[in-house]
Amino acid sequence: MMKQYYTVICFLAFWCLGATQNTPYAVLLFDKPNFNINDTHTYLSQRAIDKALKYATPITVEDCPVYQPYIDSILSINDDIELLTWSKWFNYLVINTDSVTADKISQMSFVYQVDSLRNIDMDFLLTADDRNAPTIKELSAMDTLIYPEETVDSSYYGPMYKQIAMHNGQLLHQKGFKGNNMLIAVIDGGFEAIDTLGLFSQWRDNQLSGVYNLTNDDYSIFQGTTHGTKVTSIIAVNEPYVAVGTAPMADYVLIKSEVSVYEQLIEEFFLVRAAEIADSIGADAVNVSLGYTTFDTEEDNHRYEHLDGLHSVASLAMSRLARKNTIVTVAAGNTGNTPWTYISIPADSRDVLSIAAVDTSRQVAYFSSRGSLLLAEHKPDIACVGLDAAYIEVSGEVLLGNGTSFAAPIHTGLAACLWQAFPQKTAGKIRQAILQSAGNYPDADTLVGFGIPDFWKAHQLLLNDDLSIKELEKNTIPLFPNPTTDIVNICVKDDSRIDVYNMLGQHCLSVSLHTGTNSVDVSFLQNGFYLLKVSNKDNVVLTKLIKS
Repeated sequence: MMKQYYTVICFLAFWCLGATQNTPYAVLLFDKPNFNINDTHTYLSQRAIDKALKYATPITVEDCPVYQPYIDSILSINDDIELLTWSKWFNYLVINTDSVTADKISQMSFVYQVDSLRNIDMDFLLTADDRNAPTIKELSAMDTLIYPEETVDSSYYGPMYKQIAMHNGQLLHQKGFKGNNMLIAVIDGGFEAIDTLGLFSQWRDNQLSGVYNLTNDDYSIFQGTTHGTKVTSIIAVNEPYVAVGTAPMADYVLIKSEVSVYEQLIEEFFLVRAAEIADSIGADAVNVSLGYTTFDTEEDNHRYEHLDGLHSVASLAMSRLARKNTIVTVAAGNTGNTPWTYISIPADSRDVLSIAAVDTSRQVAYFSSRGSLLLAEHKPDIACVGLDAAYIEVSGEVLLGNGTSFAAPIHTGLAACLWQAFPQKTAGKIRQAILQSAGNYPDADTLVGFGIPDFWKAHQLLLNDDLSIKELEKNTIPLFPNPTTDIVNICVKDDSRIDVYNMLGQHCLSVSLHTGTNSVDVSFLQNGFYLLKVSNKDNVVLTKLIKS
């Protein structure tokens, strides 16, 4: 992250750590007694519940809140205890207290561990899924890839055209995929002036669904730093011929988890809470242009060997969020030309897409953080434009800036548009298509991972995955008349099901068929080409239909 420090208010850092013996402690809890897994509306939004049902994502005890009587018992020990944050996924509290009180809490029967944040027992938090790499099956390769004629005037995007077009995102927009009905959560350090900027007036009224401040500091979400404002502008701005972002029609939630005036380990725990909120509101895509390597307190610093996705609660949380059918994008970091060199946490998260930075001539940005050979996976995963990337300054001007913080939101918005085009696909499938669309796939390096993604190619990979055209050469289904204006007759040998898709891969119709000839009404379909998938217990056949 591009930090902004304000020395005039540094003494206001919350908790006044230098003036008290109280320090943050993590309190790990054994269990959640009397939880009701079916009482989902008390801890998940309707959107989140619908999303879980749609993608068959299990809702488990980890989604239930921390047991309130445990919280009350801990806080009642001492009036000076301050609850800083908590995690339902990992079942812990973070409190501010003294060592004597911390020792008393550790004696409670339901408490597993009380210790400093850097000494938290990570093994206690890990599951088998945390240790395993993603296992999404590779998508079938295509014989040819055809690019449609570009019909949108490049000036429509203003200075943002180059950073979108290098990834062929404008072709998704041209097909009508601009993020409609997708919910994007931006997790950052603050969104100064986004509540007053004229370029965001309609966006605030129509697309901003909510804001959350998780830091308990002295700033509102609209104060402290402009970083989140710049990041959000790259995705959300929608002012034709001035600046248009990568998902201009999506809905947004802004979450503040970062404190601008210091760099402390507690911020990773705030980030965990942000991930849980993004999940509980049903966010489809999450952008994290934050990263942690070294801290104001030297003993809290991470080490290179920590970069395996398993040594930080923040990395674990991002991976868990991704496994809950969310596209999670994390900036790789800006330390490529510093002694640290490597990516930051949580860009090491195993199920996220971590983003390196390149310029519009496809050259690696000098500052882009490198991957480490210590990592179980290739990190960073891919690269987007992060050198001379266009963003909106708080003055309302469109400027150019540098950082993987800017490369990440380019990806986040386009990934949301891609998922809009294939809502029946899981987040894992969308992630796989993006990886396979990258220029170097299946080879990867420690600079840009699999390379620069091509979102039109990803679109075609997903379309091909749905409708394997090669199957048309193997089987045919009697279909007449074809072309048709209203009714099509379909002959099948056994009871079957027909699914109709348009050429964008969108599902248009499902009908059950009985043995023999079936008449199907397609009068409501728009004129054009369609692919029909006819399936029964033994076989799947694809054929073409022309609606005229």
